[in-house]
Amino acid sequence: MKQISTREIESYLQKYIACIQAHGEELMDKPMPAADEELFALYETTGNRLKYESVYFARRKMLAVYGCLSLLEGKPEYLKKLEEVLDGICEEECWALPAHINRKEDPQWRICVDLFASETAHALSEIISGLKGRLPSALCEKVRENVFRRVLTPFMNAAAPYEKWEGGDNNWNAVCCGSIGCAAIYLMQDEPELLKPLLDRIVCSLDSYIAGFSEDGACMEGLGYFTYGMTYYTGFADMLYRYTDGAIDLMEDEKCRRIAMFQQKCFSGQGEGFLSAVLGKNVADLVEFLRFAAGLVQNELIVGICRVLIEGIAAGKILVQRFCGADDIVEG
Repeated sequence: MKQISTREIESYLQKYIACIQAHGEELMDKPMPAADEELFALYETTGNRLKYESVYFARRKMLAVYGCLSLLEGKPEYLKKLEEVLDGICEEECWALPAHINRKEDPQWRICVDLFASETAHALSEIISGLKGRLPSALCEKVRENVFRRVLTPFMNAAAPYEKWEGGDNNWNAVCCGSIGCAAIYLMQDEPELLKPLLDRIVCSLDSYIAGFSEDGACMEGLGYFTYGMTYYTGFADMLYRYTDGAIDLMEDEKCRRIAMFQQKCFSGQGEGFLSAVLGKNVADLVEFLRFAAGLVQNELIVGICRVLIEGIAAGKILVQRFCGADDIVEG
């Protein structure tokens, strides 16, 4: 496998920073788009989630852009714009997406901890920690209060599992728990008696996330969700490693090494488990391969074919077992 040089990394980072700077200039004179009730209610009334989400993520883009620029360069104009964005996000009625809540049945919907409420808490905590002393203290306290009220306190006060994603084997677990864990480390280091049990709970939940990967490191959700989930898993793992001075290392397990190679195998075609599946050595492996393929590709026709094959294989196996009474059918 090709080793990436320091020069290549620095070149990439410079291009990345230049891109952020370009976005900063583009957005400087633009107000935050309004995330109002009319847009929020569209999902409930029409099923359309995209109109509100386009506004929601435009607001989060501004948070990311001016948070990064303020941390990297600290120019007064960036800090001033960031203050506007931070205050605007604190004034949002709900940090979760409309598609992830039920306002009719849940009176506590405003403090639902979903993927993006967790991500928001993480980003806000990182920004006010990194810019300590350069943002108004009243604004930092407002941000801190919102992070606790909307995410950290509801999660800590709830018995595990908070929701079905806690202890799950998919990206929700990694994103939510990884984000909550990072936010907690940023904001709760002066409360070790509360922080330790919270981190223990998160580590326990993330064990289930890692267990959800195949032994060869494959992610059945596909490459996109692999990247999404592992970004937050590794981010939290790094913070936890540094916070504990290396005492807790979530990346030391040999399985994590195989998981880290998943992307490489997707592009190189060297995944042994997938090759065995294609050769038809085991029906269960074949089903696993088809699910993996459906997760990787964007073509709806191919995804549909994979799903039909999966359902057909599953139905055939059930029928054979039901009518033949065989529990140990030789598959292949």
